[in-house]
Amino acid sequence: MKLFLFTIYILLIGLSACSHKTMNSYNPPQPRQVASGIIVQADQAKVLSMIRNYAQSRFYVLDETRADKGLLSFSVGVSDIAQYVDCGSRTAGYGGRFSSLKTSTSQAAAERYSLKYIDMEANKVVTEAVENGYNIKVGIICTSVEGGTLVDVNAQYTITGRKTIRARFKRTIATDYAVAFNSKTQPGVGGGMTCYSVGILEKDVLDWIMLHIKGAEANS
Repeated sequence: MKLFLFTIYILLIGLSACSHKTMNSYNPPQPRQVASGIIVQADQAKVLSMIRNYAQSRFYVLDETRADKGLLSFSVGVSDIAQYVDCGSRTAGYGGRFSSLKTSTSQAAAERYSLKYIDMEANKVVTEAVENGYNIKVGIICTSVEGGTLVDVNAQYTITGRKTIRARFKRTIATDYAVAFNSKTQPGVGGGMTCYSVGILEKDVLDWIMLHIKGAEANS
């Protein structure tokens, strides 16, 4: 009798697992290319001064200026990196045998989000909580060329995060990850996501220069 009841119990668990609907998917971004250089009809010193004014007007933090090398760098403070990079999106959810599949979607690189889905192997609903932090540093090299100065912008993007998975009666699993890439070495891969710069930051720097220095010519 006990063996019979145990067999029925196992079958019910199996049927219950089969009746659940779940989704946990990653939607990658479209590949991108970023234009990051222009030639301006101005000397190197004037261009460096103009870029310094740009950084100060945006309240960015100047990190380094090497006039002899034509180098200037600054850091960009940001709480939501979505305006600067595209790391795709995550969609997850679950439903029962007699209920519809309910899902939610979040940007994969959002500062903080959580998703719920069913771990079919363990037959449990799990909650996956994600927290991301950001660092953006922009390096600009100004090189004297015939007729002016070549301005080359390279933004370095770093995303550091933690993914925590919780389920009832299961050990909590936390995983740390990092994604690092720049305007010229795309994409960045890590933490189960692929990231590209959308070119907004690089374009903002170049547009400022083209607006304030006459004779600027795009040079990708």
